[in-house]
Amino acid sequence: VEPDPAERVRMLARGDVDLVQEVKPELAVEVERAPGCRLLASEGLLVEYIRLRRDPKPSSDPRVARAIDLAADREALVRDQHRGHALPMGQLVGRQVFGYAPGLEPPRRNLAEARRLLAEAGFAGGFDADLELREGRSAGVLVAQLAEAGIHVRPLARPWSEMHQRLQEGEVAFYLGGVLAGSADASDVFDSKVHSRATVEGYGDTNFNGFADRELDRMIEDSATTMDMLQRRAQLQAVMRRVVEDRALIPLTSPYTLFGIRDDVVNAGAGGHSHGTQGLLDLYTIRHYKRDFGGLVVAIVGDILHSRVA
Repeated sequence: VEPDPAERVRMLARGDVDLVQEVKPELAVEVERAPGCRLLASEGLLVEYIRLRRDPKPSSDPRVARAIDLAADREALVRDQHRGHALPMGQLVGRQVFGYAPGLEPPRRNLAEARRLLAEAGFAGGFDADLELREGRSAGVLVAQLAEAGIHVRPLARPWSEMHQRLQEGEVAFYLGGVLAGSADASDVFDSKVHSRATVEGYGDTNFNGFADRELDRMIEDSATTMDMLQRRAQLQAVMRRVVEDRALIPLTSPYTLFGIRDDVVNAGAGGHSHGTQGLLDLYTIRHYKRDFGGLVVAIVGDILHSRVA
């Protein structure tokens, strides 16, 4: 296993390997330029966010959270930090996740309103804060954006073992992190990061910022017992809208998953978005039983948006 991302790309270009996972955005152009190689990008499940602890000032004031939300330029984060290989986010899951709320778009940057909100909250001159993050995550573009609104943050990158310990102990007031809906269901996020801690077993395990909303807790728990999938999706979407409104977490971007691959490698399938071999099997089955494709009507049964088998 080669730990150096740049060396992995060089190995791909030399033909030493056929596939490289997790290509860094700054190295994507090297893959695209390498003879016999191509770059594959797919929407990922990770969403980067800002989390504010709810007890200390200034982050305890909801106007400060709103100001931070409006000071962030998500389009610029996609362009300058991710080199175009990401999506601006207005919620905590992407389109491929069950519970995604259509119409919940990223807020447009508004520095004037951000400064007004800070002044109204008693911080007309802005304020200074430490922005903690795990090593390997980038914050430079965001730091510059917040400074334009008067929010001067010092990024402090820590090893994950240290960062996680500080989060668990409630020592982090201002955090830049990432959340992953690993099963492609929004409850992965709500159950652990949004629901109140220590109220119901299995909930709130990673709610490290002291956020608590009893009505949200009830909505999250109700969605877990709903058997009708359309009703449950509507419940999760309602939870998402309330989470975004309350700014329990402030979503920023969703980085693409990037792969470098040799041109002579055929994609046999990847995650929930492309399964070439399955398509070939479907065509073979139709041909075996029908012989001729002419005049056929093919019905696709299943959740086309979220399922890789439909």
